Amino acid sequence: MILKPVIGRFMSVYMDDVIITSPSFNEHLDHLKQVFTLLRDAGLTLNKDKCHFARDKLKYLGLVISKEEIETDQSKVKAITEMKPPKNNKEVSKVLGMVGWYQKFIPQYADICEPLYRLKKKGAKFNWSTKAQDVLIR
Repeated sequence: MILKPVIGRFMSVYMDDVIITSPSFNEHLDHLKQVFTLLRDAGLTLNKDKCHFARDKLKYLGLVISKEEIETDQSKVKAITEMKPPKNNKEVSKVLGMVGWYQKFIPQYADICEPLYRLKKKGAKFNWSTKAQDVLIR
């Protein structure tokens, strides 16, 4: 793997999304230089329109990350709360995947999502209830 020497040290990777975290601006410049060298040596290039450097705050994987905190990206949360109710078990699984991404921000997540999990039980009849809809609104 091309970036293996830096992954876990100051770089995290998810699919084709990469984040480089550094305690200071000068270290960030050094970290960028290391990554650029690895990419250049492998003959790879970056799409400059998708690159952001030396940010104090950024959106990454549905989160807003700063040195002070990690919080939910409200545009993603809004998309969940405003989505149309699922019509079948497959769509419930999709909803659970989207909501589950934010479970660390949702106190009592399992209890709140219980109406959705009940719909997923084998042999359960699909019936989108007001309790299930309340999960999305919360």
